[in-house]
Amino acid sequence: MLRDASGRQLAEFTCSASECLRKLQWQTGPLPAGDHRLEAVLIDNDLNFRLPDITISRIPNLPSRIEKLRMSTDKLREQALQNSSTAPVSPIGLTAAATARSELALLDACVAGRAPEADFPLLARLSFAEQLMAASHDPALPVSTLSRTNDQWLTLAKGRKSVPARLRLPEKSETAPPILFVFHGAGGSENMFFETYGAGRVISEATRRGWIVIAPGQGLLGLALPVPDMLDALATFTEIDRSRVMLLGHSMGAAQVMRQMQQAPDCAIAAVALGGGGRMAVTSDKSQKNAQWYVGAGAEDFGRSGALQLHRSLQSAGISSEYHDFPGVEHLVIVQAAIDDAFRFLDQTLRPHSAPTE
Repeated sequence: MLRDASGRQLAEFTCSASECLRKLQWQTGPLPAGDHRLEAVLIDNDLNFRLPDITISRIPNLPSRIEKLRMSTDKLREQALQNSSTAPVSPIGLTAAATARSELALLDACVAGRAPEADFPLLARLSFAEQLMAASHDPALPVSTLSRTNDQWLTLAKGRKSVPARLRLPEKSETAPPILFVFHGAGGSENMFFETYGAGRVISEATRRGWIVIAPGQGLLGLALPVPDMLDALATFTEIDRSRVMLLGHSMGAAQVMRQMQQAPDCAIAAVALGGGGRMAVTSDKSQKNAQWYVGAGAEDFGRSGALQLHRSLQSAGISSEYHDFPGVEHLVIVQAAIDDAFRFLDQTLRPHSAPTE
């Protein structure tokens, strides 16, 4: 069954299991523009098995829209190179151009028949990139606000550097809510915390509390932008509270949490490192002692030794850190095993920093 975003049925199709194993075509008839959801159910006598939904994007005038976006992005890039000192591109323009380049790469791959790593609403992503580029070229146009009902993909940029990120805003929150950065492990991407790690429960737990969640994508060499620069770029699009920033990372992401706290010790009030770590380099900067740390690892986790080393180095430096072992847990499961306790720690750390009520 095919449904639109409102849940309205657009088309329905039934076939036998043997037919599904063969190549077949489903004539849906004309479909409206939109990111539609394909619902598939396997029926075996009295048993029904619901398969994960798949997004089918119907995008009108796709080739011309891709070309227009590409030309607009190239024009802005040329402007940035020619006028970098006399008339620098605005912060909105930098992130708009970087985001458009990322979306064009994704759309080009899909048009070429290459499957994306996850299920994406391609029409929504293209439309947002178009709105960003329009706002960057015409200051009179309002800047697109980030959606509070759907995930948003932004490539945050500052200067010549950029970082792809996936964001989710709470449906209801304070004017400037707390922010949780989540850093994935090796081989992952900005989508990992949303699609895996306990089926995205870290994201849902954070937004349920009214927090903004941002997941930067990083390579083996790390991030191109530190947390303060990503906050600068994000502040162009939504109100944020820099005094209530928290970091959480797994494996290579735990090492990234360490790196961020070393580069800018006052960038966060809480840091969670799961399944990884190492010796924390301590400086004379007293602000290093302002953040609270939570370090966790599974008893069967190959990252346990690094986590213990991190915890001990924090303690020896007089930095608040609590360590937790999770029996019977290995490296890939530590995030979902630690979710409840990690959020207990984040809630506790955030409580003294709560925004005043009117």
